[in-house]
Amino acid sequence: MRAIIKVVTEDEYKLWLLKQKPNYVQVFPDKDPSAAPAKTADSTKAALTVPAPAATASIAK
Repeated sequence: MRAIIKVVTEDEYKLWLLKQKPNYVQVFPDKDPSAAPAKTADSTKAALTVPAPAATASIAK
């Protein structure tokens, strides 16, 4: 049996390792968490929120 051994620096190895993907993600690309759309701030949702009622001093009597 033969194999090719490539000697690289630690930085090159880390870069190569970051580029690797698990076989599961290759078979089921929709399950890839890194491919999920980024969540952005939605101004319409912020406008629909209702503020909590303020505490009053009359309750403490």
